[in-house]
Amino acid sequence: MLNKDKANSLEFNVSIVQDLATTNFSNLNYSSQFLPVPMPTISCTQKFLISSTNQLFYFDAASSIIENQKFTLCYYFKWDLSINPLIWEKAPNSYISKSNIFSDFYNAPYHLIVLYAFLILFARKIMDLANRDGKLNFQLIIIVGLTAQVYCITYDSGSFSYQNILCLSYCPTGNLQSFTTSTAMFIQDSVSGNVHVGHDSSGFTGFLWKLNIYNSNGLHLSDWRTVGCTSPCTKCSNNLSCPSDCPLNKYIYGSSCLDCMASCDKGCVSSDTCNLCKTKECATCEAFTGTDSCSTCITNAVSDGNGGCTCNTNAFWVSLTQSCEKCDVICSNCLKTAYFECSTCTGSYQLVGNVCLNGCPYEFGGSCLPVTTPVINNSFNIDFQGYYGILTTGTSSSSFQFFNTPESVDPIPAYMRGLYFDGSAYLLSSASILLYHSFSIGLWLYVTASGDILEKQTRLILSSSGVAAIMEDPTQAAASKTLSLGATLADWNYLSVTFAYLSGSTTITIYVNNVIASTLPVSKYIYRDLASTNLMIGKSSSSGFKGFINSFQLWNAPISSFSSYIIAVCGSGHACLWSCDLSHFWSGSSYISCNSCIKGCVRAGNCNICEDSLCLICTGFGSGKCTQCVSNASFIGTYCQCNSGYYWNDINESCELCDISCKSCASANWYDCLTCYSGYYMVLGICSSSCPSGYISSSGVCAFSHEKIFDLNLNTLNGIVYDDASLIPVITGSTKQFYPDYEADDPIPAYLRGFYFNGESSILRMPECSTYTLPKLVIAPAFTISIWLNIETADSAIFSKHNISDNYSTVYYISLIAGKPTISLLISSSAFFYMSQTSLNNYEWSHIVFTLEMNRAII
Repeated sequence: MLNKDKANSLEFNVSIVQDLATTNFSNLNYSSQFLPVPMPTISCTQKFLISSTNQLFYFDAASSIIENQKFTLCYYFKWDLSINPLIWEKAPNSYISKSNIFSDFYNAPYHLIVLYAFLILFARKIMDLANRDGKLNFQLIIIVGLTAQVYCITYDSGSFSYQNILCLSYCPTGNLQSFTTSTAMFIQDSVSGNVHVGHDSSGFTGFLWKLNIYNSNGLHLSDWRTVGCTSPCTKCSNNLSCPSDCPLNKYIYGSSCLDCMASCDKGCVSSDTCNLCKTKECATCEAFTGTDSCSTCITNAVSDGNGGCTCNTNAFWVSLTQSCEKCDVICSNCLKTAYFECSTCTGSYQLVGNVCLNGCPYEFGGSCLPVTTPVINNSFNIDFQGYYGILTTGTSSSSFQFFNTPESVDPIPAYMRGLYFDGSAYLLSSASILLYHSFSIGLWLYVTASGDILEKQTRLILSSSGVAAIMEDPTQAAASKTLSLGATLADWNYLSVTFAYLSGSTTITIYVNNVIASTLPVSKYIYRDLASTNLMIGKSSSSGFKGFINSFQLWNAPISSFSSYIIAVCGSGHACLWSCDLSHFWSGSSYISCNSCIKGCVRAGNCNICEDSLCLICTGFGSGKCTQCVSNASFIGTYCQCNSGYYWNDINESCELCDISCKSCASANWYDCLTCYSGYYMVLGICSSSCPSGYISSSGVCAFSHEKIFDLNLNTLNGIVYDDASLIPVITGSTKQFYPDYEADDPIPAYLRGFYFNGESSILRMPECSTYTLPKLVIAPAFTISIWLNIETADSAIFSKHNISDNYSTVYYISLIAGKPTISLLISSSAFFYMSQTSLNNYEWSHIVFTLEMNRAII
């Protein structure tokens, strides 16, 4: 018989006995003890049982139930002599015994076997027998999938009739409207062969709730109820339990059908497990229900002492894996909610937010509570220093760029860009920084060559191509987890990475400009930072990147938005970050090369990175940052200025001596004076002892008055001639005596030709000590002299001035040499001589012009 104890586990084997489906009762050999004519009364001595539970057995077209031992169903037919006592030859208690069994027929979809009042219908379907009011009426229920058909059968004069009613109710009394007659016969069965429920390719799909077989015909109402059933059922089995309509992928919860997990392809009894035992920690059990039904427990589970199982003290139930998973090995007391959730820790580990860590994370405070604001927030765009909070430049904070004996590993401050890292430069935390299991890092950077940007002592490396971290599983085994950026960083970008721990798993996310670039869920792993380790920015122990970092932020918390830290890249007005390498600077309209300035520049032709060019040492790029001026310069307020008598040389980047005539100057040239010593007057950048003609003296400065300062017209007979521009007196000869009483050195007036000079003694004077010398003729540093003349000799003096106080040194001297106009000038302390390449013709009128434009003479 079927093993009742194995019913719930679906471990069935059936031995097929002889198939007697086509055996005719009339062909049997009857003993002399009976005749097969009267109606037999059938008594059941054995039953074929399937254990009834609240869960139906489900069959698909390939599944079956097989019993592992041979068995025989014995039908004992007791002949009732009260029906027809005359036909019996032997004692009234004679019996006929035949070994019978139902079996799967392969030659007909529905096969009817009738043994007088005993009826079996079996056609790879499910059957039930029913009798109403003790009459020979039977109900056959054939379930195909979820559709039920009812066949009502009645006995009449040696034959049976049946009608397909398509209902789930008892057969009505009275005559059937239509019927089919089948000749009665016996089923002849044997102990050989296998019994199947379902099994072959045409097997049914659906649930099998119950299967009873009796060794007697009859209604067996104890197995069929219409009253007392659990709502909403209108029919139920003898224990009043109601077969559920829930499909296989749902489970019964009260009066509802709830979803199983997607992985439960064999059904479930609760939402978090595919195990069909009541206690999910059971490996094997004897029934769906009952706390005492566990036979064995799953791995990492132990007996709960009440016949069930529970995860052990350092394990918890994980629905995803359908198992008891071990908690973190450094938990001394597991909370049983996630892999790393603890209430106490082992050894020196510290409990922080239900997780055991290597200490209290950086800046969590005395109570060791998480904070959501940045624990490090540095901008590198203003000051030059060896430390930025906890971060120091290179190996020591006492050495840094530019002015404190910098080391080769010190990053270089870059105006409007931050700090420049050349692949070997770095910032290093001056103390250990312990990261939380959930943290975020953000950098506003400009990558010019790829490499590692940040390292947490091999535990964590952030590069221009992604992030790599050493993480731990619950056994404390370390594994490297990497996440690629998936993009190339060009120009300025805000690069950020977040590690977010939640319920035993960590999610790593990389953002570029506040947009997710890539993400990696890491189940059963946590980032557990090491104590006493430093943070390095700019490089790792094996590689460094080239480029700029403008700012750096660190949160010991997961951050999902970095929008407030994004800075616009340069556009019009350049009030932002420069998008150029260290070798260039922004001129206001374009990027210009710094030429030979290997550490960058902020202006053309000057490698000094201080805002004040005269500043020798400054603490930053901004104004008022100078702490020491260059040599020969002093502070005027917060800015440096060359001392009196010195000027700033852009090429040499130093304050150098002015010309001796200048109190202050713009260059070493005598004509670049800015101020003059007392007693001198500033005119056109030159310090002069007096103001030139056409200028007016005002507060030590010669102010320009008029352009033409001397207009001498010699068409006259007067011994004193006044020019028409400034009324400067000009004396003929030695005195004002003139025509007709000429002096030996007087020129001779000639009508419409001016004065005639004899080349030997003729002269016009504007003597310094004469009574008629005011106003005096003083030529300005920039001048033009225009002369009309008609020469008769090729070599002659024309117009000159000599300094009496300086041993009659020449101030200017205009003459002819071989007929070529020449000029000699005393410019500053040096003499200047120029000769025209053009010769004047004798006895012809010529117009010559001499022009001095500050530092150059033009004829």
